[in-house]
Parts: sequence; structure tokens; C-alpha cells
Amino acid sequence: MMLGSQAGDGAASLTPGITRPRLHPITLSFREREMEAEYERFFLEKHQFAWRRTMYLLFSAGTCLYAYVMIRSPTDGENWEHNYSREAKGSIMEKEIGAACPPGWFCMQCDPDYICNAYHLSWDLAFWICSILMPCLLLVIASYRLRPVQLARFIHLLSSIFILAYAGLGLIVRYEVVEPMTPVFQPALICIMLIFVSCMFMRLRFIYTVVSISIIVVLFFAIYAPHVANDPVLSPSTAKTYVMSVLALLVSGVVASFNTYETEVFNRAQFLASYTLQKTNAKLTNQLKVLQKAYGNKVADLDSPLEKSVMLLRSMMADPSNSPAHLVTIGQILTLLASSNLLAPDLENQVGELLDNEQEQWLFTEIAPRRKTRNRLASRRRSITADISAKIDMPIAESVSNANIMASSSQSNAKGLDTISRDTASVERVSSGTNMEKAESANAIVERIKQSRSSVASAAEREKSSSSPVLIAPAGAFLPVNDDYFNPSPEVALLLAKSTEFNWPIFDFLDATKGKPLSVLSFYLFKRADLFSAFNIPVDIFRNFISAIENGYRTDLPYHNSIHASDVLQCTNYFLFSNDNISKVAGDIDLLSIYVAAIIHDHDHPGFNNNFLVNTYDTKAIMYNDRSVLENHHLASAFSVMNKPENNFLCNLSKSDFRSVREAIIEMVLATDLSQHFPLISMFKSKVSSNFDPYETREDRMLLWKILIKCADVSNPTKSWTLYERWCRLILEEFFRQGDLEKRMGLQVSPYMDRDNLNIPSSQSGFIEFVVLPLFEAYDKWAPIPPIMVELQRNREFWIMLKSQGVTTTIPASGPSGSLPMLGVPPQTAPPPAQQLPPQPHGNNIPPGPQQV
Repeated sequence: MMLGSQAGDGAASLTPGITRPRLHPITLSFREREMEAEYERFFLEKHQFAWRRTMYLLFSAGTCLYAYVMIRSPTDGENWEHNYSREAKGSIMEKEIGAACPPGWFCMQCDPDYICNAYHLSWDLAFWICSILMPCLLLVIASYRLRPVQLARFIHLLSSIFILAYAGLGLIVRYEVVEPMTPVFQPALICIMLIFVSCMFMRLRFIYTVVSISIIVVLFFAIYAPHVANDPVLSPSTAKTYVMSVLALLVSGVVASFNTYETEVFNRAQFLASYTLQKTNAKLTNQLKVLQKAYGNKVADLDSPLEKSVMLLRSMMADPSNSPAHLVTIGQILTLLASSNLLAPDLENQVGELLDNEQEQWLFTEIAPRRKTRNRLASRRRSITADISAKIDMPIAESVSNANIMASSSQSNAKGLDTISRDTASVERVSSGTNMEKAESANAIVERIKQSRSSVASAAEREKSSSSPVLIAPAGAFLPVNDDYFNPSPEVALLLAKSTEFNWPIFDFLDATKGKPLSVLSFYLFKRADLFSAFNIPVDIFRNFISAIENGYRTDLPYHNSIHASDVLQCTNYFLFSNDNISKVAGDIDLLSIYVAAIIHDHDHPGFNNNFLVNTYDTKAIMYNDRSVLENHHLASAFSVMNKPENNFLCNLSKSDFRSVREAIIEMVLATDLSQHFPLISMFKSKVSSNFDPYETREDRMLLWKILIKCADVSNPTKSWTLYERWCRLILEEFFRQGDLEKRMGLQVSPYMDRDNLNIPSSQSGFIEFVVLPLFEAYDKWAPIPPIMVELQRNREFWIMLKSQGVTTTIPASGPSGSLPMLGVPPQTAPPPAQQLPPQPHGNNIPPGPQQV
């Protein structure tokens, strides 16, 4: 009852001064008929299950009680008739029995545990049917047959009928008819339990509770009062017992009525609050619909997930129950969410003095551009590119197209002559200054340009005289029997069989294929994956395409050539099939997209990085607005090759499949841009830690392919030292060539590209620390690669050891586990990597460095 009172106080406090004036003072009904109907429906939806459950409970309890009485009472009735009936006692009067009670005679009040009269089973069966079974069936049928609106209106009336039948007919009248000698406190106690159970769990309304209890009390008083007054000797129910039973029943009824009153007021207050909010919400919704119509149905929820997250966190901070520690943590989260780049680490505030100057410059130039301005003066300084533009009127032009995609010899010569003329003009402008050093540099450049004229002019002739025929016919055209692509030599076949190894001897494969590693490996992987049959790829057209792509990789570059593309293709294939989880994800469309992306990912690479092209206003940078310049160029140049009918090996794909393949290739190649390194890793780690599902989700699958091709692209430090050491020499030579050109052009030399100021361990350890290690650690958490991680850590620690020893200009010939002597790399003499490649010079508008071959 205390709980009920507290609930009532809470209800009054919910809507003070609002709820009760809107209710009828006696019936507690809402004065508005519409609101009352809404409340009835609300009550039915909320309490119908509990109402039925209580009804079944009361039916079961009443049936069990009647069953117990009907089993026990026949024996009690027979015993009473045999020993204590008037026939058994003969002519002995009650007053005589009371004066001298002989043994064996009935001379005391009735035992309340037994039937003290003749028992007839038919009476109890009739009472059970009329007071228990029939009312329960009536309620069950009504609850399922009546419409919800009707049931909501009459549910309390049906409950009252059930309670009155149960208490009045099944208890009070039944005890008077079947067990008249039973003490009156028994039906009174059962009636009290019935009132509390039914009113509390059937959620009977206040007005129906008062009426039902009043009828039960009046009926109890009217039936048992004559019985107590007329049969005082034999009945165990004395006047005192009767009065106490009536008082207990009356007090229980008052308490139940009061509790029902407070509960109903509380429920109606809750409903009123909900009803008011619903009406307000409906009004606002209608207003929103009006606005949507006014704005042409363009209004939508424009808050991003980030904005919603910030609003939720701010609402959490307003909670007074938060502890100071929680408030500090939420404040830190809000500060982090306010970052301008949520997917990249805040390296500016972390690295500090841990990096040397060149490492810091490389990190914030190539991978993570600074987001903060040093000071106001720094922002007012003239940029390096502005200084350069004052010296060089025209931007450095693109390279001349490769010989394999020249339309004709005349077009090639025209392009070459135009390039040479532009370069000559640039040289004249550079040498126009008074500095003799510039003049000498310009003369050297002119000499190299003259030497390259013959190469440019004869490019088409070399293409015509190539031993590999250019096929332009549809599928089924002639292929030489001794074609190395389809009939590799035993040495090549043996190496191809080992292509599933991570430390694959790529340079041995280069020698065995006579400078065509990308074509041979591509044919092998496509054939092994049965992609020719799966997509009806014409073999001769694919041969044209892959030959053109491989010819598009410049052989005069030490690193970014077809060997590197072959290495990336082989590593990507290794990652695809070394883990069952990944191989099960990759379908034929995925394999085709991944292979082609790896094949073309550095197509027509000029040998310079994105920053150089941007700083020198190269036409590629202008075309692609300084965003992922090289990656966009690789894609555009490769698809330009494929766009030719004789090279379009995907001609039999449907439009939807081709669109899917092209989109996937573009996504993967653009992912190789180092400026996207940290956002991509952050996204992958976040997905893996929550709901990464590449099996079912296309976005997750594409994210996985991006990570794979990135891992393959920067996998050199994860290889054995024999391979890693050679790749280091090749990439350093390419860096040095860009540094040499930057010096001649008056540019600031890029980090790690000055051959006169070497710090090889610093460059390699920084590359591992910030690029390779975070990427492979993220991948290792989803697809464990313990041997690769061990090799990567070993190489990292080896470079750190060399750096601590002050070794800066040498590359060891033996790795961490070797014992061979250190071999120096002289600043001006790096091993020419082009010796491993068949010569195929390209027209180039950017003058080669002194070490270029």
C-alpha cells in the first residue's frame, strides 16, 4: 500500500494541476470522450497479456480448490451422517446433550476442518460450473471475439462480472448452501485474497473496484447475519467471529479501492503525458511535411554520423550524475572528434625529437602533410615553386608517349622533335642567368638531349623490328609456336611453379624471361585462375594489351619498371592464396580486378614523385589538380591503352561487369598513393575491430583489396635480405636521379634524394616505421602472417643498429643474420639496374641524371 501511495504521489507530480481537473472526480474518466477512447486502447495494449494471465491463474486456483473439496467432502459427510445425524442420535435433544454429553455423542461445535452436515457432490459441481467455469469461458471468448475497440470499452465490466461470480456465488453462497456449519472467516479470507489478486493484476478500474467490493460486502453481510443469529449453538461462527470477518473484508476492500484509485490516476497521468507528446510530435511532423513539400521534398536528416556523435556526447556531459573523470574523458573525445582529419594520426604533436631533420621532412612531405602553420611569418614567405616559376616560364612537360603506343612513325618523330624543342627552350631560359654553373649545367643537358634524338626518331622502327609480333586481329589469330608467353622454357616454368613463395627470386625470373617478366607472369596467373575461360578473354588481344602495358613501363628507370610491377603482382597473388579466408572471398571478378590493378599500378611512371611534379607545375599535376597525380596518370594511361580495339581484352564483358572491374581497379590504384596511407590504415583497423565482413559487404571487400595491393607495393622490407638489399639499391638510384635534377633546376633536394649527403639507415628505418610496419601490423591482426612480421622486425632492428653505429652511406651485402663484410655505396656510383633489362629508351622531356643509362 505504501508503494501504491508513492506511485500516486509520483503521478500527481508528473502533471501537477493538469491531470486531475481533466478527470471525472468519481469515475476518473477523462472528460473528453476522444481522449478516454484513446486511453482505453492504450490500457488494452499495455495490460491485455497480464489480464489474461491473471484470469487463467484465478481459474486454476478456483478449480484446484473445488477439486480438493469434492475429493475430501464425501468422506466427511458420510462420517457425520453415520455418527452425528439426528437419525443416529434418536430422540436426544440438543439441550440434553449440552447438559450431559455422553461419550460418542455429538456435543460440541463443528470442527472447521470437516463437513458437519450431509454432503451432495452435485451442488459443488453446479457451483463450479456457474461461478468458475462459465465466467472464465465468457471472458476468454469475449477477449478473442470482440473487436479491440469493444474489448477496450467493456474489459473492466467483464472483470467485475468474473469477480462477483467468483466471490459472491462461488464462495459466499456456496459456503452457505454446501457447508453451512463452516466458520465465516474461511469465505472471508478467500474473498480478501481474491479481491487483492484480481484488482492488482487485472488492473481493475477504481469505480468498478468500489462497486464490486461493495456488492461482495453487502452479500456477505446479508447471507451470514441470519445464519449466525439463528444457529448459535451448533455453528462455530460466533457473533465476534462474524463481526471480525466483516470488518476485515470491509477494510481490505477500502485499501484495495484506495490503491486502485492511486494506480489509475498514475496510469492516466502517464498516458496524458504520452498523449500530449504524441500530439505535439504529430503537429511537428505535419509541420515538417509542410516544409518538405515547400522545399520540393528535399529536406532530410542532413546531420552526419560525426555531428550526431558529438551531440550525443554533449548531452552525456550535461548529465549531473557524471563523475569528474568521466567528464574529462568525454571532453578529450570531443577534442579528438574536432580534428580536421579523423582518419590520420596527429604526428605533429607526437614525433618531436624522435626523428632527425631529414626523416621529419620526408614524413611531412610524402605521407602526412602538416596541418598547422608554424607562424605568421612562415605563411607569408614565398613558396619554393614561386621561386622556381620566376626562373622557369613554362612547366616541365610530360614524357613522350612510348613507342608501343605510337600511332605512326611520323607522329612519333613529331612528338619527339616538339619535346626536344621545348626542352631546348627550357635549357636556354635556365642558362640565361649570369651564373656559370647554370650555364655549364645547361650545356650538359643540351648534349644529352642531342644524344636522345636518334632514340626518339627510331622508336617506331624498333617497334616494327621487334621479334614479338603485334596482333590486332580478333581471337584466334596466329601465335608463334615458340612464344614464351604460352610455352615458357623449362627454366621459366620452374620459376613460375615457385611463384607462390613469398621470397620469390624475381630477378632470376627477369633474366629467364629475357626482360619480359610482367607479360609472362600475367599470362601464367590468368591461365592458372582460368580467367580466359571465365570471361571469354581473347588470348591474342590480351597479349597485345599486356605487351603494350609492359612496354609502357620505362626500362631506363631503376625501380619503377616492369620488374616492380611483376613483384607487386606476385606478392598480391601470394596474399590472395596464402590465406583461406581471403581466397574464399575473392571471386573471378575480384581476381580479374586485382590482377589488372597490380599490373598497371605504376604504368608510365616518369621516375619522379608527386611532390616533384606538383612543385614543377608538370602537365600531369595541372591535369589532375595536384591530387594523386601519378596514380591518376597510371590509370588514365593504362585505360588509354586498353581503349584501343586491338588491346581491349575485356571486350566480351557485360557493361555492368566492366563497370565493376573498372571501379575496383581505380579504387585499388588510387589507394597506392602514400598520402592516403594513414586514413586507409585507420579505416581498416576500425572496421576489423568492429564489424569487418568482406564476405557479405562489398565496401569491406574493396577495403581488403586496397590493403592487399598496398602491402604488395611496399613489401620490399618484408623480404629476405638478398631481395631487400637489391631493391634498396634500385630505389636509391632512382631517388638520386630526381635529386640530381632538382639540384640542376635550383630546387630544394627532396629528403633522401641527395647522393652527396646519404643517410640510408635513416631513410629505410623511417619508411619501415611509418609506412610498412603500421600497414602490415594492421593486416596481421586480421590475417596473421608471423614469418613476414618476423622478417620485417629483423630488418627494422638491423637498420636501427646501423643508424646507432653512425653508418650512413653504405648498404650491407649481408643482412641481419649474415657475416659478409660491408660493401660501400659510393655517392656517385650506384649499380646501374638497367643492365638487367633489355634496352628500350623512351623519349623524355626531363633531362636524365648523370648516372642514367
